[in-house]
Amino acid sequence: MRHIRDDEDWESIMRRRAPRALRSKKQGGAPGFLVWNKAEHAWLAASEPERLSALLAGTAAPMAEHEEGILAAKRSVEDAIEHLSRIGVTHVRTDLSWANWSWDQGRRWASWCIKRYAERFSVLPCLTYTPPNLGMCRRTNAPPMQPVSYAEFVADAIGSLGHCFEEVELWNEWNLDTDWDLLLDPDYWILSRMLAEGAIVARHYGKRTVFGGCAGTDDPTLTNLSRLAGRGLMRCFDVVGFHGLRGTWGDRKPAPSIPSQLRAVRGSLFVPITRAELLRDAIVRDAHHASAPVREILLAGCSRVTEPVLRMPSIWLTEYGFPVSGAGTERSDEELEDIQAALFAYATYLMRSRQVERVYWYTLGDLPPGTQTIRGLLTDWNDDLQLSYGIISVERKQRRLGRLLAEGGADRVLSALCAEGKLPLVDAASLGRILPADYVTNNENRHRA
Repeated sequence: MRHIRDDEDWESIMRRRAPRALRSKKQGGAPGFLVWNKAEHAWLAASEPERLSALLAGTAAPMAEHEEGILAAKRSVEDAIEHLSRIGVTHVRTDLSWANWSWDQGRRWASWCIKRYAERFSVLPCLTYTPPNLGMCRRTNAPPMQPVSYAEFVADAIGSLGHCFEEVELWNEWNLDTDWDLLLDPDYWILSRMLAEGAIVARHYGKRTVFGGCAGTDDPTLTNLSRLAGRGLMRCFDVVGFHGLRGTWGDRKPAPSIPSQLRAVRGSLFVPITRAELLRDAIVRDAHHASAPVREILLAGCSRVTEPVLRMPSIWLTEYGFPVSGAGTERSDEELEDIQAALFAYATYLMRSRQVERVYWYTLGDLPPGTQTIRGLLTDWNDDLQLSYGIISVERKQRRLGRLLAEGGADRVLSALCAEGKLPLVDAASLGRILPADYVTNNENRHRA
């Protein structure tokens, strides 16, 4: 199969290939959705475990304001499930927070969410966020004091919820300081040990392992990915993810095509294994701090870091989307909605033409203004664009992409955008937004400085 050239004209491509893509309706031939589920910690902490279980089971009426909040969070999950089912979604990617899992009420909330989604969809849980009490500092982006504690979490989560999923994603956006603090792990050695150990445990339980997606594929990120691959880390993973969000503050010029980025990621993994012995030795040392079952799994499985493999990991686009926000640009809401729909059609085409196995769309619904994000908590800088990636606005209004999906799923989006000749809008997704005065860089640690 001939791949797309970076300079190829989209209109001619789609006139030639879209009919074939439209005919391909195999399972998985449309993007899944990312649905990150959060309930206020104050609500969960104020609820007794038994009361929380009763609320989630629907066997108790709320007795306090925080319990009303829990039920509102539950309703938002149920609404998402119903909406995604109606538009034909088959896969969802969602968080399984280690920070939540480390305390009883948070564990109950996380378990309920995973189980509910698993009733309707194929679920990819992303195991991320360090419990503050286990980190090198009290933040969810801090490396854990004992890297092997992450493997114990992986074993515990799979032991409790493994019947709900076949694949598990380990960490998220490791190249952004909101998710991994490079000031505390500047060469990614702690990350390497932690994720290798988690992946060995996950594979022991028969799960397909996904290396958490990096945010973007800029040169420094690809260099660091090669560094991790050179340690043998990717020999523990079946899939490597990357994120290609468009229309952000940092999206200052037209981005490389997704096929080009796929090739770049794959090329970064195809490097000589030069430090695998060091990683294996670190895993052996860490194993002695683990509980007995996890210790035996690690000692038996750490040879996978250095053993030859017959195939490279698959590459997935685990976050792809576009913020329908006029901030920093003079484009109309209608134009922005057309760009969002064009990107979704492009993602569908890439899957149907087998250039990428899986894509997860970011996301279903907007967040209300003023919503506190992880970035805001860690950096005191809130990115308003983060709140407006949904196909449904905060006022519950369907954007164009949402309306097309409701009419006929991904087939309808692809056929409509092809018929209107709007697929070239993919190239307009890099808006070159005028940066806000308090924006510094995508390296969020500098906001803290």
